[in-house]
Amino acid sequence: LVNYGTRPTFNDDKVVIEAHLLGYSGDLYDREITVLFDGFIREIKTFSSKEELINQLDKDIKKVEKK
Repeated sequence: LVNYGTRPTFNDDKVVIEAHLLGYSGDLYDREITVLFDGFIREIKTFSSKEELINQLDKDIKKVEKK
């Protein structure tokens, strides 16, 4: 699950890439990896709270796992 863009919920307008590797529990900091995009889930959205964002991410993960 990848976010490419800003993080408006946290008032961060810097463009970032955040990759959540579902089912992986290792440490990849300071390592180079290749990420392939397989589909599009939704546009970037501002959430009213961190908890609301977490709830949406849980829904997004369920969509990805169904593929």
